[in-house]
Amino acid sequence: SPRDLVVRLRRQREPADARQIGNMLFTSSVVLARWILAHAHKFRGRRVLELGSGLGLAGIAAARVSSECTLTDLPQFVPNLRYNIQMNADFIECGSMCTTSAQPLDWLCEDEAIDTSPRCLAGHRQPHIIIGADVVHERWMADSLCRILKCNLAPQGTAYIMNPEAKARAGVEEFCRNLLESGFQFTVDTISEASLVVGHEQECNDVRQELYVIKRIVSDGTELVTDAQHLRENETIVQT
Repeated sequence: SPRDLVVRLRRQREPADARQIGNMLFTSSVVLARWILAHAHKFRGRRVLELGSGLGLAGIAAARVSSECTLTDLPQFVPNLRYNIQMNADFIECGSMCTTSAQPLDWLCEDEAIDTSPRCLAGHRQPHIIIGADVVHERWMADSLCRILKCNLAPQGTAYIMNPEAKARAGVEEFCRNLLESGFQFTVDTISEASLVVGHEQECNDVRQELYVIKRIVSDGTELVTDAQHLRENETIVQT
C-alpha cells in the first residue's frame, strides 16, 4: 500500500556477530521518520540530504514530503538503499514528486567530506535540510559530523539530528561543544510524543531520543529563517 513504508533489513545473509550497523534498524531512525512525516510542512519544496542513511527509513520518509532527497552511506550499503527507494516508489510518489537518489558518502573521512561533498552529489546545490539518525555514537564522530554540516548546509538551512541521549552514546557531549565552536546554534528536544515512540516505548523510556535542531549563527546581522518565513517561502516554491 502507498501508505506503508517498508525496508529490507539486509542485502545478504550474514552471521549475527558480523552484522554491520548499516544493515540494521535503529529506534532513532523510526522516531525521526515519524517526526518528519508529522512535520511535513518543514520539508515541502526543500532539498534534503540524509547522512548515514543505513536502510534509508528516515530519508524515504523525507522524500515523501520534499522536492529532492539524497540518501547517503558507505558504498557497501548503497545497493540496499537503492533497493529500498525503489520498493517504496509508490509511498514516495503518493506524497510528492520528489527526485530521490542514493549515493556513496563517507563523511567520517576528512578528505571525502571535503572533496566529494553532497553539493556534488546533489547537482552542486546545497541542501536546505540535512537529517541523520543515531549518527553520533563514538567520540571521534562528533568532529566529522560538525565538519560535514559546516561544509554543506545551506546558509539558512537546518539540520535535524535524532540521537539517543548522552548516557547511551559516546560523543554526544563532544558534538554539542563542537557545534558551538563551529558556528552553529542549536536546541535539543526530548521526544516523548506517544505517536512517535509507539512500538519503542520501553526502549525510549530507558534511553531517551533527542532531536537536535541546528542552524548556522549568522554574523552579518541577518536573521535566521523562522518557521513563519519558511512557510511563506514554501508556499511560493510550491506555486511556481
